[in-house]
Amino acid sequence: MNFRKSIYFNLILISLILLSIFFIDKPISTFIAKNLSGLKPFFFNFTDAFDRIFYHIIWLIIFFAVFGVVFFFNNRTRKVSFALLTVLFTVIGAYGVITANLKTELKRARPEVYLSSGEQSADFFNEQTKDYSFPSSHAAFYLSFFLPFALTFRRYAHLILIIPVIIAAGRVFQNVHYLSDVLCSILIVFNFCLLSFWLLHQVEYIWVRIKPKRRTKNDTDNRGTVLKTKH
Repeated sequence: MNFRKSIYFNLILISLILLSIFFIDKPISTFIAKNLSGLKPFFFNFTDAFDRIFYHIIWLIIFFAVFGVVFFFNNRTRKVSFALLTVLFTVIGAYGVITANLKTELKRARPEVYLSSGEQSADFFNEQTKDYSFPSSHAAFYLSFFLPFALTFRRYAHLILIIPVIIAAGRVFQNVHYLSDVLCSILIVFNFCLLSFWLLHQVEYIWVRIKPKRRTKNDTDNRGTVLKTKH
């Protein structure tokens, strides 16, 4: 994705987040609670299954770090290594740092608090709840794993993103997150992915310029031919 398209995408997402916070979030939560509560078991079971798979996150991080670095300078596996290292970058930065800190600073109450106590309940900066909503940690976590591969292998992006899209949508349909919570997670992870790819390309560019060039057999033969000619 080029710079101009990424700017447009960011502007669209930011606009949707603001619209959702002020006008859309609570009506959607109310509608889901009244009409779509039967979907909760499906989304809960789907998310729970992948939570169990991804529970041992530290081993996954080690895997992505080791194999990403090992393959980084190999031309045949270059795209895979970029994706692996971007996963590492986004899991730590987007999910582990930005999302976690925003949740504790903004202190937004979950939709279930609004549904149980009505408009009189505080939205952001709610000191009465310790279970915060904005942005969605689940959406940020799974997007951090799958979005780098979707951006790397765009032909298969729609298949790669099935799991994080279902999980992100499920957070809204379970009424544990507002729509804007999920959209904010997408915004954070998307920009971390782009930043990671840009940084990796800069490292690659610097490495190509400073690494010593290896002499091939043809170079040696040509050098020998030149020396003979001079004699």
